[in-house]
Amino acid sequence: MSAQTGSGGQGGQAAVTDAAGADGPSDAGGAVGGFGGTDDADFGSADAGLPGDEVQSCSVIETQYLNTVIDAQACDPNGAGQCQQEVSAALSSCPTCMTYVNEVANVNAIKSVWQRLGCGQAGTGTCPPLSCAQPSGGTCLESSAGGTCASSM
Repeated sequence: MSAQTGSGGQGGQAAVTDAAGADGPSDAGGAVGGFGGTDDADFGSADAGLPGDEVQSCSVIETQYLNTVIDAQACDPNGAGQCQQEVSAALSSCPTCMTYVNEVANVNAIKSVWQRLGCGQAGTGTCPPLSCAQPSGGTCLESSAGGTCASSM
């Protein structure tokens, strides 16, 4: 899986000409629209914010979220203000462990789609206790890929 950086885009409405010659809006990007970042998130559907005309399951979106969190942890060990954004480490209707990332736009976009599709609805069971300590901050550590955000406890 390659992580190609996009240049961004604008979601929402674009004018098109219909068969009668009148201008009107088209659904050119949906609520998520096109945005920069990696190609791992696979967004782009006009209505659901997902590829093509596929209606994806909550579990597929949850996997995309996990991959996007990992991508969002890329950082510059020599840069200022790195790894300062706290996000859920996973999507769940129960409380989750938190982690720090460098970029939240794609992470928040996937979470928004997940919520809009009703994936975050509370289940009928009880939530298990958290199995992690909640972090108090994030730092950028040097890695083979350049840098990776690490949460501080």
